[in-house]
Amino acid sequence: MSPHREIRQNYIAYLDLLGTKRFAENAEDYHKKIEVFRDSLRLCVHSFSNAEPRGNRTDNDPLDTQVWIFSDSAYVETKKLSEMVHFMMHLRDVLLQEQLFFSAAITKGELGVVDPSADDLSLRKGILSGFAFAGNDAARVFVLQANFKGMGIYIDASQKGDGLGKTLKDEFLADPELKPLLVKSYFFPDAGNNGVDISGEIQPYWDLLLDYKANKVLEIILEECFSAYQKSTRAGRYYFSLMCNLINSYGESEELLWDSQTKSPQAESKIFKAVFAMLKRADELPYEYVLGKEVLGFLVVNKLYKRTAERKKNREIAEAIMDFPVVAKTYAHKVESIPDVFDKGLRELFMDVYRDCLSRKATLELLGEY
Repeated sequence: MSPHREIRQNYIAYLDLLGTKRFAENAEDYHKKIEVFRDSLRLCVHSFSNAEPRGNRTDNDPLDTQVWIFSDSAYVETKKLSEMVHFMMHLRDVLLQEQLFFSAAITKGELGVVDPSADDLSLRKGILSGFAFAGNDAARVFVLQANFKGMGIYIDASQKGDGLGKTLKDEFLADPELKPLLVKSYFFPDAGNNGVDISGEIQPYWDLLLDYKANKVLEIILEECFSAYQKSTRAGRYYFSLMCNLINSYGESEELLWDSQTKSPQAESKIFKAVFAMLKRADELPYEYVLGKEVLGFLVVNKLYKRTAERKKNREIAEAIMDFPVVAKTYAHKVESIPDVFDKGLRELFMDVYRDCLSRKATLELLGEY
């Protein structure tokens, strides 16, 4: 037997609807939200279960996509990674239009669903109902989701389980259809008791592409984000990962320009201009509550730097973001502490350009020409 025999595994996910504590303040509203969640899951399951012609499946064959729902949470299991990816993306889009968001994690494994009353013949059928899981995979994906303090779909890039040392991320990168759907994003591991980040740094992770062209997606995200921050910083910070995803999901072939006159980015997606506007008004409500807005600004700069090699424009972009007081007070005198959210080499380029800007400004000030 070959030592490199492939071990086939299914793909599992656990997702939890966010904001249910707020819904629970009103029983009727909570009931309606849970109904929408359940109906959205049912719609997505129906769509994916019928994707394969019935003639290719017998009555004894399990569906390729299976879902187990309880209250505001659900487990999902698929045979193929592509099925899991498209199911989760579709569900996210459907719920987003209902102004509902979830936190989820995807990994390799099998849930091993069992009937909890199957081994107890003394129980009459119907007295004990529900489902349980054999093995520890269900618990493992649950822990992944619980440790992910963001709003999105956490891809477990660490697990190896195919016998060839491949991670889930490797599978994405090896598939030309799935590779463009893998997006790097960030979240705050903790926000402290007072809503202030105590982690010292943001944590990177891999998520699934978020379509900025979807109906009013940016408007929905921003409105819900600002509403959440006015109630609780700990709740509002979950939107940080969603906005990072929205910025990084903007395709390399899509137009993104720097307007030297207005000193702002111009693109089909309004997220870039919105981030700069938020930095400009950072001391106003509700923007002052938003955690990580400076990081969002650097993500925008990264996108701009990838599209221009002109030193002059790079200087304009560096000066523009570092002129925002909320950015300057943290990073102007500690450029090396700028978070590493740039593509390879671009963080160093940005720091180099900004230091040149400082040198030029200091020289002109001494000469009375600034």
